[in-house]
Amino acid sequence: MSYRQLAYLTNLSPGYLNHLCKGTRAPNEETLRIVARALHVRPEYFREHRLSLVIEVLDARPDVVDMLFERLVAPAVAHGDAAQAAKGPRPFAA
Repeated sequence: MSYRQLAYLTNLSPGYLNHLCKGTRAPNEETLRIVARALHVRPEYFREHRLSLVIEVLDARPDVVDMLFERLVAPAVAHGDAAQAAKGPRPFAA
């Protein structure tokens, strides 16, 4: 589907949709729902929506934030490798 076709279905501009696809603009929740509906997918298909849901849960669970920080970020920062922290965690050890 082209940007123009999607723009027609969503009433969003092709330029704005291009920004969303390139990641230079961040959609709000309503925009994600509109685009998802036009594409016949659930909003959870989009990473941004999944992240917003995770953030909602984490806001309510600071203990989980602390645990995730200790597991995912702290080891890399302690070794002076903040870039590794940004890449993501290493697989869990058995």
